[in-house]
Amino acid sequence: MRAMLILMTTLCTFLGCKENNASMTLNGTYAGKFTYGISGSMISTDSKVTLSGNNYNSTLGSGTYEVLNNHTVQFQDVNFWTADFDWNTILNRDYSYDLKGDSLILTKQVDAAIIYEYRLKLQK
Repeated sequence: MRAMLILMTTLCTFLGCKENNASMTLNGTYAGKFTYGISGSMISTDSKVTLSGNNYNSTLGSGTYEVLNNHTVQFQDVNFWTADFDWNTILNRDYSYDLKGDSLILTKQVDAAIIYEYRLKLQK
């Protein structure tokens, strides 16, 4: 019985030490390039994204965001938009992310050829 208690305590300690990416925030102001389009015909423009708490404000949208796991962040844009442009250019819905040092890459792959990507650096 005592061995079982020690084992359970040890497991709880190790499991409790795991990083919970779902509660992680990406706070900061990031600037860089937003690139989108079909392979071979990409458009690139300057972009800025500010993440604070669970809110975001960007060149192309604003609202709330949540880190779902260590690969996905979900944006919920709150703006009213007209229907005469590519709605995927709005920072909205699920993006995969990669955070390395002061670099943040957000990627939405619509299909094998169409991609929306932010390549950003944390501003100091």
